[in-house]
Amino acid sequence: RDFCLSRGLGDVYKRQTLGSVKLDQLYNSMCSISLKQHASLMFVGAWTFLEAIATLAGKEAGKSLDGFYNSKINEWYNDRGFKAELKSSIKYIADEGNVIKHGGQAHSFDARHLAMHIQIIEPLLLKMIDLAANKN
Repeated sequence: RDFCLSRGLGDVYKRQTLGSVKLDQLYNSMCSISLKQHASLMFVGAWTFLEAIATLAGKEAGKSLDGFYNSKINEWYNDRGFKAELKSSIKYIADEGNVIKHGGQAHSFDARHLAMHIQIIEPLLLKMIDLAANKN
């Protein structure tokens, strides 16, 4: 639903065989629950999804999530403004997912921000999914 903002992202993801049952289950779960009703779960799920895709695409242990994505953004894109937007969105999702997962206090989240950031990084996710599929 909310996570599956684009038919293109869903179609590409479903076409690729990434060989990860965990990732498939995570993606399908995130597409079936409401971002509005389960904002905290969706933030952690989005962060986990980004981590899993990065790992399948070759992220080495010990390298930060945003560091890995930033290196790919720098490699694949030229437009400075677009690169900054992608990096900011990756950082936002990683930071919020990490805070929710490891924080001891409840937070009040505006789930519209997560949806907006997923939409911004969609072209990057499509490239990452292709990269991960080609490594398998």
